[in-house]
Amino acid sequence: MICGLCHTENPAGAATCSKCEKPLTIGCPSCKAQNDNAAKKCVKCGFDLSKMDLALELIDKAKKSLLEKKIDDVAQYLKEAKLYWPHHPDVITLENSLKEFSDRFGTIISAISQDINNKKFRPVRLCVP
Repeated sequence: MICGLCHTENPAGAATCSKCEKPLTIGCPSCKAQNDNAAKKCVKCGFDLSKMDLALELIDKAKKSLLEKKIDDVAQYLKEAKLYWPHHPDVITLENSLKEFSDRFGTIISAISQDINNKKFRPVRLCVP
């Protein structure tokens, strides 16, 4: 089997290239069909395999942004990543985390708004040195 990335000949049945150590086949994230490691499109469904690395970079950026509580950035990175790898497990996990964060934030805002409408103001003590 010849590696599509470095063109090294590998023994039949090898899972990774003996030279570059990359997997010799990649599974399509859309239909799960096995493709040559240099394939640009899935042989079965035509899914664009060339952007999978970009999707992984965007997913990593979304994870870092979530840790930094940069919610708008998380949403943007996920939106872009979904274009390249829509059903990646980390995309789904991050979307769920983003929804949980939004739900919690919405609950807090709703409670504050309700207190303001009911004129339940909380006393504030000023500390002046």
